[in-house]
Amino acid sequence: LIHVEDSGKYRLGPATLSLGSAALSQHDVRQVARPLMQELADFARAEVSLGMRARLSMVYVEHCRSAALLPLSLDVGSRISLTRSAMGRAWLAAASEEVRAGVLVQLRTRGETAWAGLQSAMDHALEEHRTLAVVSSFGDWQKGINAIARAFHPGGGLPAMAINCGGPSFNLSPDYLLQEVRPRLVDMVARIETALQRRARAGDGILARTESGAAPKG
Repeated sequence: LIHVEDSGKYRLGPATLSLGSAALSQHDVRQVARPLMQELADFARAEVSLGMRARLSMVYVEHCRSAALLPLSLDVGSRISLTRSAMGRAWLAAASEEVRAGVLVQLRTRGETAWAGLQSAMDHALEEHRTLAVVSSFGDWQKGINAIARAFHPGGGLPAMAINCGGPSFNLSPDYLLQEVRPRLVDMVARIETALQRRARAGDGILARTESGAAPKG
């Protein structure tokens, strides 16, 4: 809080305002993404989640599921593996080489994953990201669970995020996920990015008009 001498009152400081802005930006991402995520979940008869990195895990910030699917006991706030899940691998594959190396060093230092296996999985994830635009995890995070994911940069001061689509392997085979679901997931993420960019441009226009003294339209 900052003390305003003229009025004797307090106002929010820049650090608090920054946190508030980031929270509002995250809300925008969820608001834009949720209907598209639900559409994909219904098509694939799967669960579709939006997540971001929290230290050495991925945490769900939005979650949708098909009504035809039994839930996997996951919801907003759930944490999943950064290295074994499709979501985590997609985030790592899309991160800069410097950031990715730093995270992998932390994981190696903590001894959470066998280094040889981790390096091999990461090499495969990078190849999938380059050639397929998604990253997979077929039984690696949990036995009997298959998923694919794609990472993206939402803007608005937020870090990279990722969206996965997955569920029981008896419903979602690797071939089905890669052949039928993958194009829809890639298209959905592109639509989310476009919608967020439009919102950002609209917000910049309102801010510019406000600063110039013109009343915002609408």
